[in-house]
Amino acid sequence: LKGKGKFISFKNCGWLDEPSLHCIMEGALELTELASCQNEIVKIVDEANTKNCNNKSVKVCFPGSKVPSQFKHRTTDSSITIGLPCYRNGRVGLTLCVVLSRSRVAAKIWCQCYLADGTKLEPATTWYHEAVTELNSDHVFIWCDSSLFNSIFESGTPLVFFEFFVTNDKGKRVTIDTPECGVCVMFDSKGYVASRQVLEHSASVLGLELNHYMVQP
Repeated sequence: LKGKGKFISFKNCGWLDEPSLHCIMEGALELTELASCQNEIVKIVDEANTKNCNNKSVKVCFPGSKVPSQFKHRTTDSSITIGLPCYRNGRVGLTLCVVLSRSRVAAKIWCQCYLADGTKLEPATTWYHEAVTELNSDHVFIWCDSSLFNSIFESGTPLVFFEFFVTNDKGKRVTIDTPECGVCVMFDSKGYVASRQVLEHSASVLGLELNHYMVQP
């Protein structure tokens, strides 16, 4: 996953069949997991020097009216509350998902998070810095945000409330139906973060001395 971000859009691709959509979804989750792991690796290797954290991101959209089944936490609403443990235990990121109904209005998609005590996590995370326009059908939007993930776990909160909403090009909230939303907690399922080989490669790229950051066997 080279570069700081991956933007993959299948906007208004009405010819996609179910197998194609399934492959897109699987690929999107694999990319978000990889991006989350790479962000976590950079944090581990040089946690004291935050300027090296490149915060890789993945943003995907495709036609659809349902939050994919891979999202354990999902609801037929524009907001959702999920419980999280106060420790990471292999968790490396959060992937967000919202369904946006057919619309001709320019729409910028956001997610605002609140902690269990009501504290608002600023800033709100957005799917993309530009507005989405001319949706010919319902679309699914997926993205990950490592800064949000870190803020949530650093807070130690047991519950997080996610509110998805839409603004116009002037920053004002607009009424566009968001019939479903979901959150997927990403795990290091392939052991990327635990792999010394990957850590060594990351340290090399950053020009760091890995031995300063790891306990020797």
